Amino acid sequence: SEALMQTIKVLTCESISSIESSILMTRLLPSLASSICLIPSCIPNLSAKYAMEFMPLVTRCAKLIDRKFSDDDDCRLGLDMKEGLWVLRAKSSSSETDSQSCANLKEYEVQLSRKSLEMHDSVYTIFKGEGKSKSSRSPHETLSFTAATCGTHIQIIEEWKSTDLQHSSNSPIVIDGRLNLDGTKLEGFYFCKEDGSTGQISGNLEIPGKVSPPNCSKQLVKTEALLCQAVGHLALMLSSKTVLADVDEDDEHPEDSLAIIKSQDSFQQILQASRILSCGRIDRRGEISRRIADSIRERCRAINTSDHVVVVEEWENLIYRSLHTTSDDFSTLGSVDAMEAKHTIQQYSLSSKNEGSFSRLCADEYKSSRINVAASILYHIGSNEEKSTNHERVLLSWRASLQIMETGIREALLNLKPGLQRKEACIERCRLSNIISAFLLDFPTLSAIASPNSIVDEIAFIYKSIRAPKDLELIKLQMDSRTEKSTLRFIGFRSLELLLQTEDSVEGISNQIAIETTMTSLPRLLRQSPPSFIPSEHLSNYELNNQHYSSIIAGCAPSIHRCLT
Repeated sequence: SEALMQTIKVLTCESISSIESSILMTRLLPSLASSICLIPSCIPNLSAKYAMEFMPLVTRCAKLIDRKFSDDDDCRLGLDMKEGLWVLRAKSSSSETDSQSCANLKEYEVQLSRKSLEMHDSVYTIFKGEGKSKSSRSPHETLSFTAATCGTHIQIIEEWKSTDLQHSSNSPIVIDGRLNLDGTKLEGFYFCKEDGSTGQISGNLEIPGKVSPPNCSKQLVKTEALLCQAVGHLALMLSSKTVLADVDEDDEHPEDSLAIIKSQDSFQQILQASRILSCGRIDRRGEISRRIADSIRERCRAINTSDHVVVVEEWENLIYRSLHTTSDDFSTLGSVDAMEAKHTIQQYSLSSKNEGSFSRLCADEYKSSRINVAASILYHIGSNEEKSTNHERVLLSWRASLQIMETGIREALLNLKPGLQRKEACIERCRLSNIISAFLLDFPTLSAIASPNSIVDEIAFIYKSIRAPKDLELIKLQMDSRTEKSTLRFIGFRSLELLLQTEDSVEGISNQIAIETTMTSLPRLLRQSPPSFIPSEHLSNYELNNQHYSSIIAGCAPSIHRCLT
């Protein structure tokens, strides 16, 4: 981090000429960026800290380097064919191996040199040269050689001419091939237009020509690309299996961590069966998002960030700003509908005589709990419809609440603890129903995408699945865990976005090579990491059926849902 901070100072204050001559920029920074790309993502606790510590600094370095380029600079990273003496060898696929054209193509040498172009925006680099066959069978043949390279792709036109006036001829040959990474070898296929023969061709640089001085601007382009690749790698680290598993490890409350791990299977089943819970709890006052953000800061805080605290805080504010803004948008979602639903049910209960068989055990607690259950059902199926439709939904909610109450109390009495009276068991179940009802009011409604009957079935399943207050607390812990894991994924996506966006006074990157390098991490970020509770023998089937990242964010806060989808 100290080297990155020093780089930021140099890039902020120094001119381009000073930067190009700096050992820090030309030697140390590329090596450091490459090393960051190799940081393993499987180190518990430390991988997340490395990612959160380096990401702000690497992002700032990449943006500052990008700002040093002018519009006239050549920021391409195309591979270049090396100048010098090349030896090419051909192997014909024709059966006429003794033909004159094949004799010319057996082995020959060409002296190549780069042709300068006035157009800097051309994607091709042009080479020209002359050569001759190394075969003694064609001493009077000369070669005119023109090559065009674009990355590793090379296209060549050869023209063979005879210096013997008695046998004057032209033999144009077209070659299509690929260069190796350092531009000293090529392989491809040729086609001779004179006799239609084809074959394979290969070549290598025999004697290097003049060595061009290093292009410092191109070196800076490569360094910027490495920094962008490092940001992508750090973003992927935050979505790794190890880092996501760290969320469930709580040293201060180990009993909660153990309970979360043990309840993952049952929680996954509830999420799959209930679309209500999979939508996540509404962040009423922004408390969830801020608590999760503080948890991530505390858990991923670097050991010593005093030297670069300003850069880190600016980056974190930009990361969490959109998250907190989205949480504020959800803060009042559904609160008015919930109050209207409860008021409607209370008014309806005054004229209703339909009491349950277990209401005699605790009449007041039973009626109050049933009103809360019916209000939570009406809230989710919708209470602001037309008058006739609204009455039908109120009646459906009231009847469904009776069935839920009777089923819950009956199960509580069947599992009555020794020494506990039936009235006390009934009161406890009513209190639990009140807690579940208040819990259900913290979720977005599904009235726009689901039928009332299907919503009632889901709510009844939730009341049946939660048998004690401890079960509800475990569900809340699981949802908080999902929210924190999804927040880490959001930070990974947001960090890539910040590379492309303006960061206060620092503009986003505009170099095409750097943008393409940044985007290479996006497909892997979109791919889902398997949860830690999936057995290794089932991982292949799990990954086959669950490829998209959105499947693992089910149950997180709606504000995170909106940020990630």
